[in-house]
Amino acid sequence: NRAFEAGGRSLEEVDFLIPHQANRRIFDAVRRRLKIPTQKVIDTIAEHGNTSSSSIPLAIAKSQSRIRPGDVLGLCAFGGGFTFGAALLEVASAEQPAASGGGGA
Repeated sequence: NRAFEAGGRSLEEVDFLIPHQANRRIFDAVRRRLKIPTQKVIDTIAEHGNTSSSSIPLAIAKSQSRIRPGDVLGLCAFGGGFTFGAALLEVASAEQPAASGGGGA
């Protein structure tokens, strides 16, 4: 919720959820808890497995054909212990400069 508050967005505005690709069981649980349809979750775990910190960038790269300018991407990741992070990204067009500001949680 902190990422949504910091970004001034709501969950309903997210076009794609791109979770850390650690294992499907975990991100299926997140998807169900947030009530996000399966087709809005970018899932590349079958192709790459758990690639640690590169899993979200790899998932974005592999999904470029689905992601369009103006789409809002919800990113969420976790690490060892109690480390976690989330961010919202709005995809800019090639002609549109990237916006500054925003924030993650």
